[in-house]
Amino acid sequence: MNKRYDQAKTAWNQRVIPVILRRKRSNEGNPKLRIRLPECGSHYHLLKANPNNHNPVHIKNGDYWELPYSRLNSLVRILGDHYGKVILMQPVKHKQVCAKSCMDAGGFECECSCLGANHGSHNMDSSWYEVDDTYAVRYGEEEVSLKIITKK
Repeated sequence: MNKRYDQAKTAWNQRVIPVILRRKRSNEGNPKLRIRLPECGSHYHLLKANPNNHNPVHIKNGDYWELPYSRLNSLVRILGDHYGKVILMQPVKHKQVCAKSCMDAGGFECECSCLGANHGSHNMDSSWYEVDDTYAVRYGEEEVSLKIITKK
């Protein structure tokens, strides 16, 4: 294994900072987000956040939660507020050049070559967080970016 893959595996398995894994879209649509929290099986109320939201599903054999893809932005904010930091793992496309649309984006979904470092940087709404570190890692057939988002 390469060093970056080991770092991604370590990031997923650590129990200090919550991790959100956004997997690659398929023809069937967006896969569920996978969330691993520092405390095993706890903080259901954080993941639910709103009575109208889907119920989080705990996957016991992998010790992570699954939630709909549509909750990505709210989860980054909720977990960032609660824990102070969040690790976001998501697909990356190196040939997709970082452009104005990335820098003006309002959410956290980013697959371009900046690995999310510039994502939303021109958006007033993003003033509550900083991206501490970003890097890409080959994970099976895909490359995944990891970024640590810290609440200011």
